[in-house]
Amino acid sequence: MTNAVPDPHNPNRVIALDATSVRVIESGKVRLLAGGDKFGYADGSGANAKFECPTGVVFTENSESIIVSDKENNRLRLVNLKSGAVETIAGDGTAESKDGNGTAAQIKEPRYVPLTLDSTHLMRRAM
Repeated sequence: MTNAVPDPHNPNRVIALDATSVRVIESGKVRLLAGGDKFGYADGSGANAKFECPTGVVFTENSESIIVSDKENNRLRLVNLKSGAVETIAGDGTAESKDGNGTAAQIKEPRYVPLTLDSTHLMRRAM
């Protein structure tokens, strides 16, 4: 595991990222949430989703989902913590920086992306 982030609303849950997957550690048990053992890009659920170097994670306000910075895919991805469903919410995969809405934006290699979340806004600040 390359990065682990505790759930601010559940002290028994930690999200762990490795090069190709997102895992949940809860009450001492590890389970695959999304991704697998091969690099790639795909939205989908569980092992059908693909990541390439997910590096940062932040919990949504209610801790029902997380937002993952998928560095080598140049995207931000929303992952549902119950179903493992993954969808791209920002970035078109191009390693450039360009303002835009959702997948019309371009995000160059997001790593540790500090995010401010409320019910209507997602703000990104590059580090």
